[in-house]
Amino acid sequence: VIYKETAVGAGDIKLFASLGFVTGLDGMIIIFILTALISAGHLIWRMIRHKVKKGDSVPMVPYIAIAAGIYMIFLSGRSDLALGILFG
Repeated sequence: VIYKETAVGAGDIKLFASLGFVTGLDGMIIIFILTALISAGHLIWRMIRHKVKKGDSVPMVPYIAIAAGIYMIFLSGRSDLALGILFG
């Protein structure tokens, strides 16, 4: 009602904060890196298909949720292994 256009809020910041309490610092680093990789891959795919317009804003919450799911299902408890793979 207030905004004329659709607005993207700070939901990703709140989601990262709550995930930080659950996963700890190592988990947040892994989730952040996975989020960046997943969103970059999706953006590249959308650019190839010419679906991205200049000035488009993309909410990060879906990418964060996917990355958090991957971490919690496959990498939780193996942070040392995951950080070793990511950082060599």
